[in-house]
Amino acid sequence: QGKLVASGKKTVSKGSNAVSFRDIPNNGGIHEYTLTVQHAQDRTIENNTVTVGTLVQGPKTVLVLSESPSPITSILRSQGVQVIERHPELPITMGLLTQVRAFILHNVPATHFSLSEMRMFALAVEEMGKGLWMIGGPGSFGVGGYLHTDLEEVLPVSLEIREEKRKVGMAMGITLDRSGSMGMSMGPNLTKMDLANQGAASAIDLLTAMDHVAVTAVDTETHTIVNLQAVDDQDRLRKSVLGIESGGGGIFVDTALKDLQLMLLQAPQRNKRIILFADAQDAENDGDTISTVRELQQNNISVSVIALGTPYDSDAAFLTKIAQKGGGSIYFTESPTELPKLFSMETMVASQSGFIDEPTSVTTIQGLSRFGGGLLSLPTLQGYNVTYTKNGTQIGYQTDEDNPSPLLASSQTGLGQSVAYMGCIGGQCGQSFLQWAGASKFVKTIINGISSSNDSGHGFVGVQQEGNDFVYTVESMNGTPIVQVYAPDGAQETLSFSQVEPNLYEARMRPDAVGIHTAILSTEDGVSTLPPVSKTISNEFASIHPQGSAEALKRLSERTSGLINPTIAQIRANPSKSRAQDSWRPWILCLLLPLLLLEIVERRIQWLSRMLRPNQDSMTTSNETDSKVFDTQTSVESKPIASLKPSATELPPPHPNSKDGKTETLQDALQRAKNRD
Repeated sequence: QGKLVASGKKTVSKGSNAVSFRDIPNNGGIHEYTLTVQHAQDRTIENNTVTVGTLVQGPKTVLVLSESPSPITSILRSQGVQVIERHPELPITMGLLTQVRAFILHNVPATHFSLSEMRMFALAVEEMGKGLWMIGGPGSFGVGGYLHTDLEEVLPVSLEIREEKRKVGMAMGITLDRSGSMGMSMGPNLTKMDLANQGAASAIDLLTAMDHVAVTAVDTETHTIVNLQAVDDQDRLRKSVLGIESGGGGIFVDTALKDLQLMLLQAPQRNKRIILFADAQDAENDGDTISTVRELQQNNISVSVIALGTPYDSDAAFLTKIAQKGGGSIYFTESPTELPKLFSMETMVASQSGFIDEPTSVTTIQGLSRFGGGLLSLPTLQGYNVTYTKNGTQIGYQTDEDNPSPLLASSQTGLGQSVAYMGCIGGQCGQSFLQWAGASKFVKTIINGISSSNDSGHGFVGVQQEGNDFVYTVESMNGTPIVQVYAPDGAQETLSFSQVEPNLYEARMRPDAVGIHTAILSTEDGVSTLPPVSKTISNEFASIHPQGSAEALKRLSERTSGLINPTIAQIRANPSKSRAQDSWRPWILCLLLPLLLLEIVERRIQWLSRMLRPNQDSMTTSNETDSKVFDTQTSVESKPIASLKPSATELPPPHPNSKDGKTETLQDALQRAKNRD
């Protein structure tokens, strides 16, 4: 959690140096430690910080994620449950999730998490057997932006918008960057523009007939794709949006916002939202954009931004400021394939239709029976989130209405269990729950019911680094082990083990991403966390490992028929190919020199041409024949001017002194001139 463990100065020498420190973790799982080295004369600061992980055996805790201090934390701690409470600004890692037996998302919007972090949550439930509990509120479930995310996949409820539960309509304006960079290919017949179009289409799919929508595409000017209109024909609107093509230049943000403002001011709905999609490296402030955003706010139009890039790109700060001043959300992604999910998330947040903030009575179905708590009755709710049950979901409570909504739902998801409580606990809409006498029992019963046990434990496991590779050695009495390794971003890889001894297996991996790689072993008894491996520095700044370098040189030598550390005798006995080729060069030059001299002589006296010239006495010399020959010359367009010959009728007549009508040669002409003299 960013706590300083130790600091100080140390004299180091060339080579490896050990750094020792003491720490006593409070719970089991993988704990991460970051070491930073500073030196005044160090010119390569990129390799001065490393993060490593260590596996600690011990009891697991409960993780609570909330924007503000959660009453859930106080309730659990009062009952002796060990709890870690973290605010969502701190990064989520697979290592952190190995420390917990269950985690709670308490009214925290999805915008606080990256898509990879939500993927980690899902993996923790499905493949690591962790328990998940999502608690309702204005920033949770569908209205919190979890629609179409990996986390929704492991919830016992679905989060789509259905018209029968909507209270108010919305006017949405979507403006898409159609600059030249959006034409970049992302696969067969697929560009960035195509994925942005799909994102806009995903947003339209979530709107209903009570909504209005307008869509524009912008480079240095606005191109209207869909004029403001009611969403009464989604297929037609989708077709219009999916046909947008990239153009040129960057996106003029101020122009885009002003043109959409003119459209949305005509909408009858009070709830109005603009979604601005732009490249975080190519978004131009072509006017006083922030003043335009303030004007939009005055007209009850909020602005959210979906940016293709990272928060560190050249125009990221500008786009972030637009979202902050516009009262909306900011999303960054480097993967265009994630755009449809982000558009769906933002549409749910903007619709404000997934949360009911009015007193609602509760009907008990199974109560807490599934968790061993019996038919405990809930008090009247001040607010709840609208969701829909999935197949296989068990309902504990639901609203007392003609068209009831689930309030407590649970299901088995992979190796873990997930629970969704759509009511509020704390905050403006959840004070009645905190005043309820059964609140503590309700919370503890659910946590005990979904919490995974500690690691199942395993026999001998070893990890050893060899150059850039890590070698896992696992003892298994039940055949080949099954081990999944999770990269820092949640990407997973299945290790391939081979048997090296009876009941002893070995697998080798070479991590690509910098950070801690978490390994999980699956057995009949459950799952076990294995010692992590850490890629501390990117290849660009890593020191060359002596063993790895020797191996690379050995492979290079073998592929090129070379020798490793050859002796003088071996070098003399095996001359290089280049020297062997050099020995032929003098002979080749000796052969080419006479040919060169012969070519020069021929050009000077043409003796070889006269010897090889055919006997022209036997040739037909009639004017008709000559005309036919010259008339078939290549056309002017296909011959250089210097090679053109006149037609037969244009040839000079034979000289009177020529014999048998032969054309006079240059030597004949010279001889005649000499005789005349």
